[in-house]
Amino acid sequence: MDIAFRFPGAGTREALLLKIANSLLYNNKAGLIDMNLLKSQKLLDASSYQASYKDYSFQVIQGVPAPGQKLEAVKDLLMAQIEKLKKGDFDDGLITAIINNLKLEEIQNQENNASRAYNLMDAFATGRSREKVLADKEALKSVTKNDIMAFATAWYKNDYTVVYKRVGEDKSIEKVQKPPITQVPLNRDDVSPFAESILNATPTPIAPVFLDYDTQILKTKLTHAVPLYYLKNTENDRFTLYYFLDMGKDNDTRLPIAASYLQFLGTDKYTPEQVSMEFYKLAASFGVSAGSDRTYVYLTGLQENFDASLELFEHLLHHAKPEQEALDALIANTIQDRENQKMDKDVILNRGMVSYAKFGPKNSFNNNISDEGLKKLKATELTQYLHKLLSYHHKVYYYGPGEEKTLVDVLNHKHETPETLQEYPLAISFSTPINTEEKIYFTNFGMVQANIFWVAQGGGYDAKKLPVSTLFNEYFGGGMGSIVFQTLRESKALAYSTTSRFEVPQRRSDPFFTIAYIGTQADKLKEAITGMNELLHDMPKTGVLLENAKRGLKSQIEAQRIIRQDILMNYDQALRMGNDHDVRKDIYDQLDKLSFDDLAKFHADNCASKKYTYCVLAAKDKINMEELQKYGKVEELTLEQIFGY
Repeated sequence: MDIAFRFPGAGTREALLLKIANSLLYNNKAGLIDMNLLKSQKLLDASSYQASYKDYSFQVIQGVPAPGQKLEAVKDLLMAQIEKLKKGDFDDGLITAIINNLKLEEIQNQENNASRAYNLMDAFATGRSREKVLADKEALKSVTKNDIMAFATAWYKNDYTVVYKRVGEDKSIEKVQKPPITQVPLNRDDVSPFAESILNATPTPIAPVFLDYDTQILKTKLTHAVPLYYLKNTENDRFTLYYFLDMGKDNDTRLPIAASYLQFLGTDKYTPEQVSMEFYKLAASFGVSAGSDRTYVYLTGLQENFDASLELFEHLLHHAKPEQEALDALIANTIQDRENQKMDKDVILNRGMVSYAKFGPKNSFNNNISDEGLKKLKATELTQYLHKLLSYHHKVYYYGPGEEKTLVDVLNHKHETPETLQEYPLAISFSTPINTEEKIYFTNFGMVQANIFWVAQGGGYDAKKLPVSTLFNEYFGGGMGSIVFQTLRESKALAYSTTSRFEVPQRRSDPFFTIAYIGTQADKLKEAITGMNELLHDMPKTGVLLENAKRGLKSQIEAQRIIRQDILMNYDQALRMGNDHDVRKDIYDQLDKLSFDDLAKFHADNCASKKYTYCVLAAKDKINMEELQKYGKVEELTLEQIFGY
């Protein structure tokens, strides 16, 4: 549910105070909503955001109910936080902390060209000069608690809008008779004068810039042989520190819940609320994210507070105190979130059914601890797990302005590791069956559309395939100018959206996959499947489209700049895949040498010759199941099979 308030526009004193008031309510760390509703898990989720335009500003406060909670109760809890704002019932130091965090936010915005452009556009659209924008930022520093209390009392009144999103069927919707659609002939080799003028333009060439891992990244070791990869930030005062572990829920299904649990814990020195406040005062953020086979532990903030932030973070990781009540609430909310995911068609199809098609009935997506297993977890068990997390083998990545020698000294002193690092628990290995016949996985889901994925294994990872597969993806199914999009959506009007790709794995042990997708009307299922199958088995040839694909890819690589911490992430992925250099150079150098014959052979080997697994998500009463059986043996999957719980 949403609660929306309206305020005076950009450049006014009220818009300035709204920025602070919004952060006092919610800042994802130490606001009133964060502390009183999210830390205590009284709501499944909640947030607040604001924006200021020329004529007016607005704020939207959002809440998601916990299990069994009414939307009206969500509204009451959120409105109670506004009352606290009016009464000044918040930490006196929070406004100063907000100013520090806005400083960090400004640094982050200036790192991003899109944010820089947006800030210029926003100033122009709201009629504010650069001097006025800078003056407003400076004026934030003088805002007092009394200012906020007076603002909240004056503007948070009864003139707001509440929007409830309820589950049910709207009986008032009128159905519109669908008009006939005539197929549009394609003229892929024709070029309009306007397009020709663009294609024939001679812009100043941009030379591509590829990464050199050996010269750009400093590689050393910390105490106990922990690898450290260092990249200096020469632009500003922001740092990001990562601890990477090559284990995830495939090694231990408790790991994701342990990672989520950390944010609700205090230590022997701080309460959970004090932990959040201390991090916020330092303008620092932390997190633990556990995927299928990797766990990321990160800390980011201002370099001037690096030592204090690191000490606080390490203290939390090693001295978190068990809170069974917090764990019980987290488990209840996790189970509710799982139920919510079962109502999300994108999660069901794109993640669940596709994983089932790739790896079979037991796969990384549905390798989850059961609901009953969750309920049996003990707080002491998970906190002990968190305490020993960094006793496993891990790598450290640092991007920031700190000097390398000083950084090594600080990490050796504050980053606690045992003399002998532990090996990871053995991970479950999931097979990738190769189809000998076509089959269909079908899941019944109440929806108007029918969504279909085609999945086929494409063989083990080989970096030598990347140049031709990249060009193939651009030409065949990569965007609005591709064969698949033009044929199925633009010409035949069979798709809301459609794509196809030769998917590169994210870890070396996994194979490539040939993937195709179409979202269509339920009564067009037969025509949509037939249309995609025709393209998967017979790829049209068009010289103009091939040259456009080459030109587009070269332009993308020439203009792309991998910078800042993304250099470290790119390097880490290269290590995972066994690549010792930036593979974009291989792709760029080979593009001009590739012909349509190369694409045709690639298509024949990786598309036309394959037996596919179809993943179909649709309402059973809206499609012809007998027609579906013509494409292979149909197996209906339950949500429990897909999700594993």
